[in-house]
Amino acid sequence: MTDQEYLKRAIELSKLSPEPVGCGVVIANKEGVLASSYNTQRADNIAVYHAEIKAIIEANEKTGTRKLESATAYCSCEPCAMCLTALSYAKIERIVYHKRMIDIFPDDPQSQLNPYEFVKGLNFSPSLEQLSD
Repeated sequence: MTDQEYLKRAIELSKLSPEPVGCGVVIANKEGVLASSYNTQRADNIAVYHAEIKAIIEANEKTGTRKLESATAYCSCEPCAMCLTALSYAKIERIVYHKRMIDIFPDDPQSQLNPYEFVKGLNFSPSLEQLSD
């Protein structure tokens, strides 16, 4: 599958989310999909149930390892600081996202985060790419 196809799948997953703003993620490597998920933090009453976190857990369980080297996370929206950090800890090499956080939450101070600068301060810096329609 291409980057655009994986990203389209993440966007479709985001529509399954019961949250006010749905987010979907697909984590894949050269063998195919390792995990896919959408956010349910309010529905499950678990603050960290962002799509990225849930997908990392699923991929870790599927692969039997905490490191997801050579993997790409396809995100329907730009990951927040928590999710960027978790993706870095999982050693995911690329993060491809569709919508910017500032476009979704223009008045939220967290949307002012520059993800490209933020990942430079992490122990492992994944590459970030925005793909649009």
